[in-house]
Amino acid sequence: MRPTAHTRRETEPFAEELSNTNVPQLHEVYKAIFQEHCNGDIVYTLSDGALELYDRFDEAICQKLNDKWRNGKFLDNGTTEGGKERRLLLRLSVSLFVLYSYVRRHLFQSYGPVPRVVPEAYMKYAINLMEYFQDQRREIDQVQLYGSCIMYVLIPAVNMIRDR
Repeated sequence: MRPTAHTRRETEPFAEELSNTNVPQLHEVYKAIFQEHCNGDIVYTLSDGALELYDRFDEAICQKLNDKWRNGKFLDNGTTEGGKERRLLLRLSVSLFVLYSYVRRHLFQSYGPVPRVVPEAYMKYAINLMEYFQDQRREIDQVQLYGSCIMYVLIPAVNMIRDR
């Protein structure tokens, strides 16, 4: 999944369409979400399909961690992997589902309770988003590593030239 940049001309029809909907302001959607969630504990669960996708993601994370640990890599750049990524994936899937459900509710002026079971599709969306951000993090780590290597070579070279 790759992001795509759009020009103002390309996005203008979407802005016009949004202004003609029942959700003139996104803050109204957030307000509705907050109002329904601030008065008590609401529990969301995963559908069987979403749970299966989560388990596969979880198994892959555990495999990566176990491979690192077997190779003696206990404290490297991968310290954020594991529990944080698994919890983040759950939060993302629920957040995407809740936001979509409430936007849809406002768009179609539907009423009644929002479903509390997260479908498989939202776990897929969350995994795609997680993988995108993991790729970005790896690229940033590589750039930082490359920059550090350059600095270890460049600073002594500059100092040698300056000291002559």
